[in-house]
Amino acid sequence: MALPSDPFAVLSYVSGPALLTNATTLLILSTSNRFGRAIDRSRALVKELSDPMTRNQLDAGMAQLELVQHSVRVITRALACLYTATAMLALATLTSVAGAVLGEVATGPTFEVIIIFAGVFGSAGFLALVVGAAALVFESGLIRQALAMEANGVIAMVNRAKAEAAAKAAASAEIR
Repeated sequence: MALPSDPFAVLSYVSGPALLTNATTLLILSTSNRFGRAIDRSRALVKELSDPMTRNQLDAGMAQLELVQHSVRVITRALACLYTATAMLALATLTSVAGAVLGEVATGPTFEVIIIFAGVFGSAGFLALVVGAAALVFESGLIRQALAMEANGVIAMVNRAKAEAAAKAAASAEIR
């Protein structure tokens, strides 16, 4: 089975895995930034929890810390998947290039084995990319929950301050 002599046909075998490799490495970059932010948030919560606080504040802080820690674990798994995807897609690209070069001289089972390897590497890389991206979608939900908890805590604190101010105003009006 010989490859077509058209160079664009050979390019089409190589371009898919190469483009996916590039996309995956960009996703790794943004995921690494997310990882750093999650670690920073975790450290800030640990510092916050070491300061004296009420039981409700402690419970809310611990719940947030647990969510952020879960987020860190999910991001770590996503990064592992994305690194695997990058490696597999790079191998698929290299195998496709080797197949294109050897396609002119190799025939029969040798060429078919090269094609099978390229397909396996490409499929594994694509699957790892999808799993890593799905993990990041899940992690986004965890962060949304943590932010909602934090916002609810601030809203409750503001409402308490308003109620205390209203009570003081009412008490001072009664005194007059």
